[in-house]
Amino acid sequence: MISTMRRFLVLGIVLLGGVIAAVSNTHGQDQPASTPSADDPLSSELGAKEAELQELQEKIRVLKDARSKKEGEQSRLTDAVEILEDRVKQARLELDYTRVSIEEARIRIRQTTEELGGLSKKQERLREQMRLTLRLLATVDERSPLETFLTGDTFADFFSTQQALVRIQTHATALLVQTQELKTAREAREADLRNRRDDLQQLAKLQAAQRAALQEDESRKRTALSRTAAEAARLSSLVTEAEEARREIQQEIFLLRNAGIRLSLKQAEDFARFAGSAAGVRPALLLGVLKVESNIGTNVGSGRYPDDIHPDHRDAFLRVTKRLDLDPATTPVSAKPTSYAGWGGAMGPGQILPGIWERIESDVARITGKEIPSPFELLDAFVGTAVILRNAGAASGSEFEAVNRYFAGPNWQRFTWYGDRVLAVAKEYEARGL
Repeated sequence: MISTMRRFLVLGIVLLGGVIAAVSNTHGQDQPASTPSADDPLSSELGAKEAELQELQEKIRVLKDARSKKEGEQSRLTDAVEILEDRVKQARLELDYTRVSIEEARIRIRQTTEELGGLSKKQERLREQMRLTLRLLATVDERSPLETFLTGDTFADFFSTQQALVRIQTHATALLVQTQELKTAREAREADLRNRRDDLQQLAKLQAAQRAALQEDESRKRTALSRTAAEAARLSSLVTEAEEARREIQQEIFLLRNAGIRLSLKQAEDFARFAGSAAGVRPALLLGVLKVESNIGTNVGSGRYPDDIHPDHRDAFLRVTKRLDLDPATTPVSAKPTSYAGWGGAMGPGQILPGIWERIESDVARITGKEIPSPFELLDAFVGTAVILRNAGAASGSEFEAVNRYFAGPNWQRFTWYGDRVLAVAKEYEARGL
């Protein structure tokens, strides 16, 4: 008669055999596929959005090329109005492009959230399987090999029981490996979700800036149409950050418009040289980023914790303010937009999000020599901006990409107009010898 112990182990092997088979069958799915199934509704939505983005991108390219040609060959006074009209058309297309990008980002967030839910269920199944395996091993461990031998009917029964024990231990090892792989996959998806939410916040900020720019261009167009041709020609030279920087250079000042900060040009250049030298970033490029970033940050300093800060950055903001001995309730951050869904929470002149500041804080401290640097202090903000640009590749020859990544993160290739604006401003400071 087969012993009770052997029957128990055989039953355990049968149960675990089914468990391991199920895990093996689904294990390939524990690592989320890089390309979701075409049958997935979210994948279909993403495909439609990507096609729409490509179409808009091509329209923007064609219009931009045509406008550049007109600006280079302008010979008639009426060309000024035509150039303004083209600029308005381009601004509208860029605004549409950002709107579609925001819709795409939200779909990707939903997709990643669903993947996380699936990984959580798989983790729970693995935990249950591990509990069963550990109970079997604990039961066997209570009996010595001698007891197991004596309770068996034959030598064959004893060796069969030992083989069953080896199989259980092998299964336990497999479960441990799969549990770790699933944990790694989940952590990667959680990081991906955080990054996508940061991207969405950047896109929302871009949308606000584009709306303001469109209103400004439309106003100039109306003015041009209502005045003489000579006045229209004058208006064709639109007020850009580069022209603004040129005027400020003549006046020996440096303004961070929406941050309400005014410096002497020498002081700004000293900050830029210090930060740029320490991070390996051109000082002129650094001034260009800060100038453009301040100009598009229409809600700089008018937001408050917690309402204006995305939940993913609130804990980081509390840690930052605690280290700086600041009251989180009164510490200014950029405000959440009121006309569309989005978040604020960016800090200081560099408009740096709390989570990003925490990642670069140690570098800023090392460069400035401060034990606790602050994103709200000018020098620290200059250095922080330089560090972010360096990490994005500005110090290794990829300035254009780094500048666009500073603004749009992984979406940088879609919003290269930001880099164009920054480099145009940087050129003005470079002409000064910076």
